[in-house]
Amino acid sequence: MAHRHVRNRAGIDPDGSPFPILNSVDMIPVDQRTEELQLLGDTLNEWLHYIPGGFLFKESGMIAVTPIISGAPRNNREATGRNQS
Repeated sequence: MAHRHVRNRAGIDPDGSPFPILNSVDMIPVDQRTEELQLLGDTLNEWLHYIPGGFLFKESGMIAVTPIISGAPRNNREATGRNQS
């Protein structure tokens, strides 16, 4: 069994200019969980060896993007999205 939690915050300059015209701050928290079960055995006088098992992977996360436009008020809108698999 394993668990991983990641929280990332990054600043991005999507307009590519040297001026602070359009910037954004992205926050990306992600949780992952994995589990694996294996059963080992043999049959037919050890002629047949087998390993049945199962694997579980679960991931959930969200991305929050806050655009910052020069001269815009401080209450910029925030875009969010969710991920679950």
